[in-house]
Amino acid sequence: QYLYPANAWRADEVIVETIALAVPADAPPGGGRLQLGVYTWPSLTRLPIPGHADDVLVLPAVTIGP
Repeated sequence: QYLYPANAWRADEVIVETIALAVPADAPPGGGRLQLGVYTWPSLTRLPIPGHADDVLVLPAVTIGP
């Protein structure tokens, strides 16, 4: 669990967090896109991501190999 709440972040600070994503064993090989949204807790209201449509950040494509 990450113990550095967003309300403590500074405007010029870079926060890095590594998250492992489980890929099902039967997932077909190929490309895909990941999208990121940031939400408040516990209301799950999506926070704004300036300059990104629908406050969603589209991450670089990922490739699933055999």
